[in-house]
Amino acid sequence: MSIFFILYAVTGSVLAECAAAYDCLRRNQRLPARYRKMSFYVVRGAIALGAGVLPVIFTVETASAAFTLGVGAPLVINQLSRGFSER
Repeated sequence: MSIFFILYAVTGSVLAECAAAYDCLRRNQRLPARYRKMSFYVVRGAIALGAGVLPVIFTVETASAAFTLGVGAPLVINQLSRGFSER
């Protein structure tokens, strides 16, 4: 496994958040308040680093699979956190 797979996963995670920010800008012309809080970036950074670990855990063998895991990680974590907050 290459260190680049970890970087691909982290990049995928960051790009997923960039896509979400772009979608907010496209619809509302303003960024939500969460983007102005340092705690948001700390948590998102932790999620991106966690996404970087996934290719190691799943022994990924292609760059595209590592990138896909990185993109999917924030989406799965968001859904999990919504499920926990509803209880």
